[in-house]
Amino acid sequence: MWPEAPRRYIDLRSLGDDRAAAAPAIPGWLEGLASWHSAQRQAMPVSADAAVVLLAAAYWTHSATAALASAAAFVAGGLSSGLWKPRSSVEAQGACWTVRPLLVALAAMVGGLAVTGAPLAAAAAAAGACFAALAATRVAAWQLLGALRRRGIGLQAALVVADDSWAEQLRHRMAVFPEAGLRYAGNVSASEAEGDPAAVAAAAERVGAAHVLFAASSPACLRRVTHLLSGDTDCSVVVPLKGAGTRGRVGDVSLVPLHLAPGWGALLAKRVLDVALATVILALFSPVLVVTTLAIRLEDGGPALFKQKRVGRGGRTFTCYKFRSMIVGAEKLRADLDSENMANGLLFKLRADPRITGVGRLIRRVSVDELPQLLNVLKGDMSLVGPRPLPVSPDDFTGDAHDRHLVPPGITGLWQVHGTNALAYPDMLDLDFSYLATRTLALDLTLIARTVPALLIRRSPG
Repeated sequence: MWPEAPRRYIDLRSLGDDRAAAAPAIPGWLEGLASWHSAQRQAMPVSADAAVVLLAAAYWTHSATAALASAAAFVAGGLSSGLWKPRSSVEAQGACWTVRPLLVALAAMVGGLAVTGAPLAAAAAAAGACFAALAATRVAAWQLLGALRRRGIGLQAALVVADDSWAEQLRHRMAVFPEAGLRYAGNVSASEAEGDPAAVAAAAERVGAAHVLFAASSPACLRRVTHLLSGDTDCSVVVPLKGAGTRGRVGDVSLVPLHLAPGWGALLAKRVLDVALATVILALFSPVLVVTTLAIRLEDGGPALFKQKRVGRGGRTFTCYKFRSMIVGAEKLRADLDSENMANGLLFKLRADPRITGVGRLIRRVSVDELPQLLNVLKGDMSLVGPRPLPVSPDDFTGDAHDRHLVPPGITGLWQVHGTNALAYPDMLDLDFSYLATRTLALDLTLIARTVPALLIRRSPG
């Protein structure tokens, strides 16, 4: 439970606290150093690391071809392992966090050298030299960053959403542990945030906050605030268990960071993944597609494909393709079945839908009816992973539910692996907003891998 205290709006600048006063702009060189140390997915950090690998491989292998192959493999391995990704200052304290993704990237580098025929001893020596150089320089960078932050240089303004007790604890931690890179700029009370989430965004803009820490707010408030904040603002949720092992921290206070904007190249990588996997799956399952088409046609002579308008990115509608699993004209009978709807909100589910055909029941059980949506993925209407597209009008969505359309809808997603048919409409929205706040290529790959086990255990909404 969060500690209780009187809830009111606090602006430390109005109380005369010098720590809440606007800090001088962070010099460009210091921002660049912090970006490189935290391995942001930006051109400079990626290029600098790749250059080290290129030089080391060229020195140990005496081959330009091997050096280029090793650098390309290193970049690919680093992107896949998360070596370069959006990181806030609370996540990039010290240098130990670089070890695991760096080792994965260097293993890819050795593989790239092996493909070119480079001697194993040379590849190992080059990888060892790269590890020593990249690790040592980041340790040195951290020593400089830490020293500057302890002198109050290079700190980013942080807004706290919490009651007075937590706000005071976090203010104290930021002052005692400046290595986290944060400077306390003020507090919006939990009650204020619950009643008017826009007040948090306004306060963040007013104090120039680069980071917002949530220590007391409901999930609904959190998801609304994150979509009102600028994409340049980082967010973290305070874990009430102090000292817990999480990715971020301010002293002994543990944080779960949320990144509101995808990193450089993330959208392109997602699109490449979508097209590549959709093409492979269509090719592998082409016999299943043919058999399913024939089975549907032979059962009642109707069309094999079912086309339906659904809401996609930006609230635009698109034609969604599925294998037809119901009788022809099933949509016209829906009004007669509304009284039996087991779902709520904009969802529609029946315990035993009389419109489903025999073949339809089988292909639904194993989700083969969803395979034609891979065509929507290739067209760009959908992604492999994203919020569930619903067959309703864009005007049917109210309030912050429109925000789920900030990204393309997906064939699978958090809603699929966490219960699909068993979820209520508010649960689905919560999962959609969680995906929006935490989406990464690694998360997409994880959800794709978890989809198959989720399909084996079908849960009922009743």
